[in-house]
Amino acid sequence: MPLMGDVTVQYSMFSSASRMLAFAESTAAYNDGKWHHMVATQGGDGMKLYVDGQVVGTNPQTLPAFVSHPCGMVGSDAILLGEYPSPRTYGCFPVILAEFVRAEKHLQLPEAIRKMTSFPAQRLGLRDRGLLRDGMKADVTIFDPSTVKATATPRQPKQFPLGIPYVIVNGKVVVDRGDHTGALPGRALRYGR
Repeated sequence: MPLMGDVTVQYSMFSSASRMLAFAESTAAYNDGKWHHMVATQGGDGMKLYVDGQVVGTNPQTLPAFVSHPCGMVGSDAILLGEYPSPRTYGCFPVILAEFVRAEKHLQLPEAIRKMTSFPAQRLGLRDRGLLRDGMKADVTIFDPSTVKATATPRQPKQFPLGIPYVIVNGKVVVDRGDHTGALPGRALRYGR
């Protein structure tokens, strides 16, 4: 649901030897004209979304609320291991662009791009990433918003998406005219570095 008016967000993180809990809370007016209290938690028992005190969890019906929430950032915990990795490994971001932006219109394209680039970089303290600006690392994905689409499936997870002709990582071309070049210039990043 699109937001109306102001949003107040509080974010906290607590940890102990046995678990970590991330907590985000906001009060937002949605297009139904009502104010809703939303709380998202991430802890040892998984992620939960509460809207007006009711647990709604993450599933295909509630995922749009997570993605379109002002605190929501887009990312994937998918890891490319084995013959059948999660399809998210190849399709997380194209799914957002094709389904949440183009088909279902849960997000506008500029907001979706922000949730995939500058917002997570800012939150993770990656000062030289997330924006196209002099002095920043050149991580660029060139895509066609009208055709981008995930093709990976659980049975065929290692499928490149459609509509992404070029990807540049650390200034090196990794995808050229839709084909992987074999270049692997990426590296693991740490908070604030």
